[in-house]
Amino acid sequence: MLVSMLKIEQTKLFRRKALWIELALVASLIVLLFGVILIIQGSNEIPDSEKALISSTLSWPNGIKVALAVSSNQMLGALLIIVLVSMVVAQEYTWQTYTLAVRAGAPRFTVVISKFVILIVTVFLIVMTALVVGTVMTGLLTVATGGQIDLSRYTIGDALFSMLTTAYSLLPYLALTFLIAVITRSLPASIGVAIGYVFIVEGILPGLLMFLGGLPGQIGMMMPGQLASVLVNANGQSAALQSLGESAAPPVPYGVDPIVAVVGIGLYTVIFLAVAVIQFQKQDLTS
Repeated sequence: MLVSMLKIEQTKLFRRKALWIELALVASLIVLLFGVILIIQGSNEIPDSEKALISSTLSWPNGIKVALAVSSNQMLGALLIIVLVSMVVAQEYTWQTYTLAVRAGAPRFTVVISKFVILIVTVFLIVMTALVVGTVMTGLLTVATGGQIDLSRYTIGDALFSMLTTAYSLLPYLALTFLIAVITRSLPASIGVAIGYVFIVEGILPGLLMFLGGLPGQIGMMMPGQLASVLVNANGQSAALQSLGESAAPPVPYGVDPIVAVVGIGLYTVIFLAVAVIQFQKQDLTS
């Protein structure tokens, strides 16, 4: 039954225009970023020192890290996940899709888990798009500026590791939005609450808690967004963003081991998903 539901969810997901629009948006932004840099390189109004700095930041292999950062929680990744998950989960209450699946004999647990698993695929698709397009654009920029592509500086293993850690860091946002969508059963409410969390809670609270120090500071460092930033920093994406502009990347909490971040992100994801499953089991899907 789970395999059948996964195939159904996959078909529904790939038919959604929102998924392809988001992938196109990520690709377009990366192409635009590198295109602007190429234009800057040909401008006589930009000092050579600044040209050299920008070129080194976006040339091979640093440019790949910048492209991946576009899909991370530090830039568009979390917002894209929030919008897509809200649409996929909340809209189907209105369409009565869940009711049809349950009436057809599918266990509620299978329905909700299959949807969550397929949504994980979307996270990897977004990050993979950034990686592939970023690799191509970085290569083109490096060649256009007279540089050389040294494959030994960024191997396939490095690329896979960066993609996996970036995608993994986005899982709490997926699970939290999934939970909010199940609880509210409303597309606008799901998007609004989740985005409010990202900008207000994650954007303000961790800094205030870490400023206080002590136990509040420890709590601030262990929030999902901060743990995600630890993994992004381990990939060098934070440093790449800061080289473009000091305000581009949020501060990364020092003192948090990447292993702790991995475990913490996993726990947040499991807890949010478990609560969503429990809530879905109790819901009246006909109302």
